Amino acid sequence: MSISLATARQAYTSGEFATAFSHYETLAKAGDPEALTTLGYMYQQGQGVPTDAVKAHALYLQAAQTGYAVAQYNLGVNYAHGTGTAVNDAESFHWYLEAAKQNVIEAAFQVAMMFDSGHGTTADKEQARFWYDRAARMGHPEAMNSLGVIHQSGDGVETDWHEAVMWYELAAQKGSVKAMYNLGFMYDKGMGVAPDQDIALSWCREAASRGHEKAQAIIARLQQEGRVVF
Repeated sequence: MSISLATARQAYTSGEFATAFSHYETLAKAGDPEALTTLGYMYQQGQGVPTDAVKAHALYLQAAQTGYAVAQYNLGVNYAHGTGTAVNDAESFHWYLEAAKQNVIEAAFQVAMMFDSGHGTTADKEQARFWYDRAARMGHPEAMNSLGVIHQSGDGVETDWHEAVMWYELAAQKGSVKAMYNLGFMYDKGMGVAPDQDIALSWCREAASRGHEKAQAIIARLQQEGRVVF
């Protein structure tokens, strides 16, 4: 039987991990980057083979060096958390950046945060904003929220509450709990929008229901004061 990526994928999605592993191993020996990466993931998860994080890391590295974006992102994660290798923030940043350049959305967000904090690279607020914006425009809700925070606070840009509200709304609609709380705050204070306590309370309740501690504290206080029933 001819072994192809489609054959290997079919076996994997069917839960036939031993068969999938055999197929991916054959393809990986021929240098296929997707096969190398998936084989690495199977080693990492112990699917069809005993768990081996070191072997997984080596396979990701082999695939990443061919320019395969998923493997580059996986290396970023491994170096960040010390999975199959020693923690190395600079290497994590390097591989996240390589993946981000190929529009891996989570990699772009990680790069933004690392530029923002100076973690693994030199802090650079302009680069942080660039990558937050890039991730946000690819649909990353926490990147959208971060842009909202930047425009609300005027961190390296002119303060623009209307722009902040726009990003908070987009992020909240995509499920960012932080953005839900921030949007409620903006409506409560009338920052960038007309004050509206009902909308503010609605977003605060939504954030609280999803575990946001500040929102939960506000709702609890309002309940104690008899002002709301949650």
